[in-house]
Amino acid sequence: MATYDEYGPSHDDIRAAFNTASASGARYLLLIDETLEDTYAITNYTNMRAINKPCEVVPLLREMDAQASYASHRLTHVLDLKKDFDAQMAQWGKGGFENALPAFAVQELAEYKKEKDFGRKQAEWQSQPFLARLFSTPPIRPK
Repeated sequence: MATYDEYGPSHDDIRAAFNTASASGARYLLLIDETLEDTYAITNYTNMRAINKPCEVVPLLREMDAQASYASHRLTHVLDLKKDFDAQMAQWGKGGFENALPAFAVQELAEYKKEKDFGRKQAEWQSQPFLARLFSTPPIRPK
């Protein structure tokens, strides 16, 4: 049986990162969950990264995936550094990145998520024994 541990930033940590990124001229603060899974423990860390343009979100996630193949990365929230911090934190439970990012960036993230889901399904299918794979259909890449 696995246990779950979470190491996330506090409200004050997020505010400090928000203020630092805003002072540096960045446009958004991304909160990205990095999940490590093993037999005994699932550990979730939250990273905070500042970016200037919405088109940088997916390339950043791809870069993080490439650097740490043992972890799964997921964008959970985006804070707009040009808007009020407290107002955005008050809406924390009502949505993730959709509230701050433009529509095209949300669409890119949805495509990225589909690719990751396909990769996970394909890995699960390939890990099955030969006879199970022989008599089953492999996952189909999303369009």
